[in-house]
Amino acid sequence: MNILGVTHPTGADNSACLICDGTIVGLYEEERFSRQKHSLNAPARHSVSGLLRRAGITISDLDAVVVGLERPQDRLACGLAVDTYIGDMARVYDYHEARLNWLGGSRDHIDHYVAHARSVAPYFAGRTANLLMLDGWGGDSAGAGMFLSTDGQLRELWRVPISHSLGLFYQRVTAQLGFQPHADEGKTMGLAAYGEVDEALLPDYCDAETGLPELARYLEFMDRSRLKRSGDAPLTTAHRNFAATAQYYLERALIRSAERMWRETGCSAFGLAGGVALNCVANGKLANASFVSDLVVTPVANDSGVALGAAIDRAQREEGRCPELPSNHAFLGPNFGPDEIDAALRFAKLELHHCDPAIIATDALMQGKIIAVYQGHAEIGPRALGARSILADPRTRAMRDRVNSDVKRRESWRPFAPIVSAKQAGDIFGRATPFMTIADKVREPWRDALGAVVHVDGSTRAQVLPTGSALTTARILERFGEATGTPVLLNTSFNLNDEPMVAKPDHAIATFFRSGLDMLVFEHGVLVKR
Repeated sequence: MNILGVTHPTGADNSACLICDGTIVGLYEEERFSRQKHSLNAPARHSVSGLLRRAGITISDLDAVVVGLERPQDRLACGLAVDTYIGDMARVYDYHEARLNWLGGSRDHIDHYVAHARSVAPYFAGRTANLLMLDGWGGDSAGAGMFLSTDGQLRELWRVPISHSLGLFYQRVTAQLGFQPHADEGKTMGLAAYGEVDEALLPDYCDAETGLPELARYLEFMDRSRLKRSGDAPLTTAHRNFAATAQYYLERALIRSAERMWRETGCSAFGLAGGVALNCVANGKLANASFVSDLVVTPVANDSGVALGAAIDRAQREEGRCPELPSNHAFLGPNFGPDEIDAALRFAKLELHHCDPAIIATDALMQGKIIAVYQGHAEIGPRALGARSILADPRTRAMRDRVNSDVKRRESWRPFAPIVSAKQAGDIFGRATPFMTIADKVREPWRDALGAVVHVDGSTRAQVLPTGSALTTARILERFGEATGTPVLLNTSFNLNDEPMVAKPDHAIATFFRSGLDMLVFEHGVLVKR
């Protein structure tokens, strides 16, 4: 049976997932092909076409198309301020629903939070787990959904009304700081580490029991607040404290919600999805809570994961079993092999230096060069996990500054994350995950030695590369560790600040020459600038 799951184009991060006969063929994200960051309101045409080609089928061969959002009410009756902020979503939904007609007339729709839950439930196969689905808005009046997963079967526990949406609260804070909402929440999170909680700047309008924000009061407060930054204005102490206060409220609400679930279910294992789950700092606080024994955050916590969850839900219902998701990697994206890479190089009139790329790349890193790697199937989600990565020496703050200014072209205060082998991860980092979704403190002896990847608060969002990985990145990491005694590399996504992560070989080549990168590493050779 061929099942296609898609994200509804009312929102962002549009994607498609194809499952054939119970096996996940892939998850493709539209932004990687369209080159529009977050693919706002963009039906996943390129993603669907690529998946069908990969499986060798056509649209007419699909047995089911499942969309990860149900039609909302005509208006969201949850308070004037919130209703104005959301808008007439039913009308918007209907407009974009018609844009899916190219997929055929027969489409099923699934609850948004059920789709999110299905995207993380397979990581707990055979086990019971609490699933927290936290985002901005998920249809009707919901701002979050809480589930218990028992061997793949979901039981909804409760929902958070949109009037207390953590996602919309944090989006508005992000906008107040002069960043782009629904895109730059990571900036707000990173800035928070430089500030202190100050309730005079952002009052505690949160529910006393759950910690969830009273959104209408916050919207009204921020509309009247003088603390509104334009995008090019300097960041002040007040801005940093504003971010720190919002981050504190978010962390507190996440932990209190999870604790409520633990008390209700008696289960200490947790899974997270939804846009709020991209907040790796809050995830780290939850992971270290006394009532948590296990925490998994899906690599596609954003709405890209809705396509995955929608397809999984239908496959499980039809076939009686849940498709498997790999627990130690997320390489379910597209793959372009040596022939396609060579064709792109010929078109650009460039010559590849054929060599052992791991040897050449490691030497370049030790000389202070900044390299990019492009290999195998792409990772899914917004975090680079070694297949579409920029790598650099992690040992000095000067390298962090160089990557920020010369390559990524972003704010100098923003941190980077490390990649580490499974063998050494526990000695260096408090916690490292395969998906780079949980932040934790760097162990004291290593903080000064890893200046490029340790944030101002001593934390980082480490990714552990599984033992036996076939990636060239794994060989580079191993050689660098042997040569320097530092088995860690700076790892950030292969893209510039104004574009999504690269997908096709020509994207990789173009970004290489648009940036201050020194070397582009493929599986069968390297490209350098003359």
